[in-house]
Amino acid sequence: MNGKVTAVAIPVQLNLSTMAWVSRKNFSSGQSVRSEDFDWAQFAWPPGAIVKSTSISAPVGRLRRPLRKAERLDDSNLVPINQRLQGDEVTVRWRSRGIELETLATLVADASVGERVRAQIKGSRSIFTGVLEDFSTVVLER
Repeated sequence: MNGKVTAVAIPVQLNLSTMAWVSRKNFSSGQSVRSEDFDWAQFAWPPGAIVKSTSISAPVGRLRRPLRKAERLDDSNLVPINQRLQGDEVTVRWRSRGIELETLATLVADASVGERVRAQIKGSRSIFTGVLEDFSTVVLER
């Protein structure tokens, strides 16, 4: 050889797979799921996918978006336990001078327990602001 080095580019494709919770069937948004609905299985990532490490000990909760059969579940798909989503039905409570009224309403936006939230009373166009006191109750502000 004459002392010259020639570089050759060789394309390499890696097939990456990891263990993940994989759905056994199709699910709709807001549907409750449990570990029996998923398999702990080898999941092959599609070519060009950005792989993020997520840790789900058990797939339990409500889905934030629809999930197809054989799709991988990650923590961004699950709604936190203390959070309610827009469109969820809640009980609205109003108290004044010893009188307490309760009725059903629909959340206008996502909210976590302890946060201010807007709710629309069933059968009415009126929207009220209150605090999500627990998972299913909004206490109206005066």
